[in-house]
Amino acid sequence: MIPTILNEDSVKIGNCNNNTIGPMSVTIVSSDSTTTTNNKPAIATATSPLKYIFKKGTDMKLHFGFLKKRHTEGSINKTSSGSTSVRPCPEEAAKWSNSFHDLINSKYGQALFKAFLQREFCEENLEFWLAIEDYHKASQSKLSNKAQKIYNEFILPQSPKEINLDAITRDSLITKMLQPPCHTTFDQAQKRTQGVLEADAYQRFLKSDLYLELIYPERYAESS
Repeated sequence: MIPTILNEDSVKIGNCNNNTIGPMSVTIVSSDSTTTTNNKPAIATATSPLKYIFKKGTDMKLHFGFLKKRHTEGSINKTSSGSTSVRPCPEEAAKWSNSFHDLINSKYGQALFKAFLQREFCEENLEFWLAIEDYHKASQSKLSNKAQKIYNEFILPQSPKEINLDAITRDSLITKMLQPPCHTTFDQAQKRTQGVLEADAYQRFLKSDLYLELIYPERYAESS
């Protein structure tokens, strides 16, 4: 059987097209057919889209809290998790434009790119790509649980972080999910997702103020 999400509260959100969050009309329909509207506090389940939207806003603030601060070259920034991240010099940041992998292989670059995607509410593709990188490193005994989690989180229709896959890739992945998992189960989907990132979001990131401020700090220092 294809993995499915157990019966959960469903969330209907109005005025939320193309992943753009605006004024919302929220209705939560529970499994017992009772309905909660805007007049009462909405309680989101662990996997509901409503909680995911709230989490997006929180995560975005945390990222920009340290990524948008201007520090001296080579200074150490404290991330929300307590770890340290070294702000790269312009020459190092410039290398990120060589390839998508050069950007992702930099911890600071990866965090900055994710912050950029969160600002546009479209970080699902990157999160999926990183989840597959982690999946590749898992032991064989853990593949089944990890595969199920990835499928439920990113592939299952209407899941909170569902990524957009073409029909051929999706059908191929569903077939693979009916078989014992292996380290290459998601490779085709990851490759397609990387192609989307490289062709769109990555190119826009290289033209964004978040990135250009690192490459040309003197320009932004003059305008601040």
